[in-house]
Amino acid sequence: HKNKFGARLSMISSISKSVARHACANKKNPFASTSSAFLRGGCCSNARPFFGHGGLPTRSFSVISKENVEHSTKVSSSGRYQSTATAVFNPDDDSDEDSELDEPTTIVTEQEKREIIDSIKYKSRLPSVVYLYDDVGSDLFEDITKTKEYYVTRTEYSILRDNASHMARFQDEMHQESPRAFQNSLIELGAGSGKKLHPLLDALEQIPKSAKCSYVPADYSRSAIEENVQVYNRNRQNVEPFVGTHEDAFHALSRRTGRKTWAYLGSSLGNYTDPVPFLKQISSHCGSRDRVFLGIDLATHDDKPIDMINAAYNDSEGITESFILNSLTVVSRLAGLQNLDQDKFRLVSEYNTTSHAVEMFAECVVPCAVTANDGKEFVRSFEKGDRIFIEQSGKFTEDKIKQMTEASGFVQKRRWSDEKGYFTILELGPNLPATATALNQFIFQDLIGKDNLPHQPILLRNPFAFYWGHISAFSDRITLGLPGRDHERQIFERGVDPDVDDPSKIHRHSPRYQDTWPTPDEFKMYDTEVQQGLCQQIAEGGVSRNMLMALEHAEMHHETLMYMVMQSDKKNEQADPKHPFSDFARPPTESRTIPSGQYVRIDSTTVDLGATPEQEAALGFVWDNELPHHKASVDSFNCAACPVTNAEFQEFVQDGGYTNRSFWDDNEINEQVKAAGGAGAWDWISREGIQRPLFWEDKGVRTLYDLVPHQKAGDWPAVVSLFEAAAYCQWVGNGARIMTEPEYHALFDGEEDYNHAARQGNNNWRYQGVVPVGSMNDATGKGVSDLVGNGWEWTSTPFAGFEGFKPLPDYDEYSADFFDDKHFVLKGASPFTGMLAQRMSFRNWYQPNYPYPIAKFRIVVNQE
Repeated sequence: HKNKFGARLSMISSISKSVARHACANKKNPFASTSSAFLRGGCCSNARPFFGHGGLPTRSFSVISKENVEHSTKVSSSGRYQSTATAVFNPDDDSDEDSELDEPTTIVTEQEKREIIDSIKYKSRLPSVVYLYDDVGSDLFEDITKTKEYYVTRTEYSILRDNASHMARFQDEMHQESPRAFQNSLIELGAGSGKKLHPLLDALEQIPKSAKCSYVPADYSRSAIEENVQVYNRNRQNVEPFVGTHEDAFHALSRRTGRKTWAYLGSSLGNYTDPVPFLKQISSHCGSRDRVFLGIDLATHDDKPIDMINAAYNDSEGITESFILNSLTVVSRLAGLQNLDQDKFRLVSEYNTTSHAVEMFAECVVPCAVTANDGKEFVRSFEKGDRIFIEQSGKFTEDKIKQMTEASGFVQKRRWSDEKGYFTILELGPNLPATATALNQFIFQDLIGKDNLPHQPILLRNPFAFYWGHISAFSDRITLGLPGRDHERQIFERGVDPDVDDPSKIHRHSPRYQDTWPTPDEFKMYDTEVQQGLCQQIAEGGVSRNMLMALEHAEMHHETLMYMVMQSDKKNEQADPKHPFSDFARPPTESRTIPSGQYVRIDSTTVDLGATPEQEAALGFVWDNELPHHKASVDSFNCAACPVTNAEFQEFVQDGGYTNRSFWDDNEINEQVKAAGGAGAWDWISREGIQRPLFWEDKGVRTLYDLVPHQKAGDWPAVVSLFEAAAYCQWVGNGARIMTEPEYHALFDGEEDYNHAARQGNNNWRYQGVVPVGSMNDATGKGVSDLVGNGWEWTSTPFAGFEGFKPLPDYDEYSADFFDDKHFVLKGASPFTGMLAQRMSFRNWYQPNYPYPIAKFRIVVNQE
């Protein structure tokens, strides 16, 4: 079906030589499928099929543009304002699909109906607080916030009003008279009408030289969002409302360009019996320089008696009671319950002094027998005094605040409270140092194992042990300068990257071997010291530029360690250790979803290379080789929709690809390397006796833990060196080649399109390795898959500085040591690339005869 960007994937017929070979699938090909030929036909077809863009997997949300909202108002019989705004969707926004799920409380699945019935039947409780917020419930809650007893909203508003100018600036900008401009998004979860955020939005817009600030109110009540849009349309231009659940918002909004402020205000956090899993969701979707404003209703104390809290949840006008009992009407309508009438119940709210929570119940006052399915199923009888648990509103002690924020992966930065201590707003930041430390311990202790730390699986790299010390020492040297750690900073200062042809040619580095390494406990102690020092810096001043450098450096080594682990026969005996923040699932082996032979026509265009000043300001740090930003022209070309697979590469192997010298000599990569003094591709495979890709073995493809049979791995991308990729292209013929770095950028419809591909792609430890190509729903707007994940993407562009390149003043060797015309740029991400390096301007690089990275390639050809 048509994708939302209107892109089409087309087949081209310009690679006739490849077609002929593809049509002759060798029966001895171990990757060949018993049900289909991976490489047959396709390329000569004139068909232009549509493929889905691979957007979000659910349809339970939609993004509304404010121009598409019409409004009217009416007054209810109680004199209360009601919004009757309706969202009008443009057909291009799939309105016919979204309209069925406009309101999460208007339609439920059969499974959800069953959950409602069983929850009432067996647990006597509302299954989810979402059923409190249909249109009626949302309006009632707005009225609750205006009652004299409900102190929460007006207290929180006063905190925002009195501290808005201080809260508006990110902590790391507080001492900058003129902070650099960048894109800024304020995302309010459970926004409702959003009126309380006016002071903060005003302050954000008044920051000098600030780029536009977008306000994104997110709520699963359409009526609340429509009122929100109506209010903000009067004064603000950058309002981007979002209808959907919190999970939908995390998935859709976490990769927005620029810095983000996630706001979860009011006392909503108290609805969770255990708020840690929800807060973990937020922290896992935070960018490195994002922040979270978290509203906290404090527990009772001398100036906040229990009676005051109870009154807030049982107001004298009875609005809270109407709000709570309305949920019975909602679930009755959705699940087809009979006789669960709200007039047969009353509200009972009680403050639990043990859990510090107001617990709210619907208590039966008139006996009733509840049935479902038109009376065919008996649910349960309620006698007078029986209760249904509806929700709780937890209040928080200082100990609870500290425990839950730390357990959720946050660092407390700043906080603002009212004078009487009723309420507080926390500013939290993601605890990136803790994540890095957890990954260190996962890799070195769980995957490698303490007995294997001295092992050196790749002779061109240091032993495992070096890198545990190096990650800590680099972070220490660049950000902290811990006392008593001079020795560690010296011996673990810098790793190695020798010339593959002549390993004696090597840049300045730390000693590669030591008689004795520190013990695992000593490594861990140093690691923890560094983490604590970095966390303290975040709490006191935010995430600094040097800290981002250190943390990204750690992520890069975590990735290189993984390909070292995959080459090691010595691993921890523990199978499938638990990853600290990811599923880290076994790679699937099901067939690809995009057929072989699909090509996309890319028109001539101009692309952006490097990070713009605005992007650099938002990111906080980029490497020197990403600067300065500039434009580049790209001629039209055809690009394979998916990378070359193992099954496709096996055709090259079986056709004598590793024994035909012309494939290795007669290509642009080999010529560039030899011109720079390198030995060349044929010399490399002859010297090393290479006959197939490094990760292939007789009985299967090497993965983290075992061999996957060739047939099952046929749709995985071929992980090969650049020399091997170039030889394959020479074998295909008819102008087949590796893409350039600017051509990679031309495959995206801008930065947001890149962010979509990154969000959906096989990266950030989602899997333990590569997965079938085209299976991640990560196609760009132009229809190209697997570009930001599933393996780095080789380019034919030699690694060099852009015109005007300036080395980092505090790490001037980082890039410049490798400007030798024997290293080439890779783009995208591998399965083990962390979040920090997932940006469009990031440039990786390797030598073309270095076969260890998880790197893939695809064919491009010039348009005739």
